[in-house]
Amino acid sequence: MSKIGNKNSVGNKGGRRPPIYTPRLLKQVARACQLGFTNAEIAELLGVAEATITDWSHIYPDLKETLKREKEKFDSGEIQQALRKRALGFKRTVEKPFKDGVVACLEELPPDTTACIFWLKNRQPDRWRDKQELEHSGDSSVVVNLNTKVK
Repeated sequence: MSKIGNKNSVGNKGGRRPPIYTPRLLKQVARACQLGFTNAEIAELLGVAEATITDWSHIYPDLKETLKREKEKFDSGEIQQALRKRALGFKRTVEKPFKDGVVACLEELPPDTTACIFWLKNRQPDRWRDKQELEHSGDSSVVVNLNTKVK
C-alpha cells in the first residue's frame, strides 16, 4: 500500500522529491545567478517550481540576499560590459570554414547605434531621454489691449 498524503508527496505527483534547502543548494543558486539564470531557470535546474524559489527566498534571508547580490553582479558586470562593447564596436577572431579547412579571421563589428542610444539614455537620462522637460521662471502674464481701432 502506498503512502499517499504524507508531507513529502504534497504537490509532488510521483516525481522525485524536491531538494531540501542546504548550503550546497545555496552555492548552486549562486553559481546559476552568476551565469545569468532567471528564477524560472534556477527552479528548473533544481527540479522545483518557480514558486518554491520565491517561497524559499521569503523563508531564508541568505537565499534572498544571494539571489539579489549575484544577479546584480551579473547585470552590472557581464551585461554592462557586453553592452559597452557593442556600443563602441570591437574586433574579434572567428573561425570560418574554407575548402582547405578552418581559418581564423579577424572580424570587426562597428559601433551599434541602438546600443549607444540605450547606454546614453540610461547613464545620462537628464541629457538623453526622448522627452526634455524645461522649467520657465519669471513673469508669465500676458497683457491684451482691446482698445485699438480697426480701419
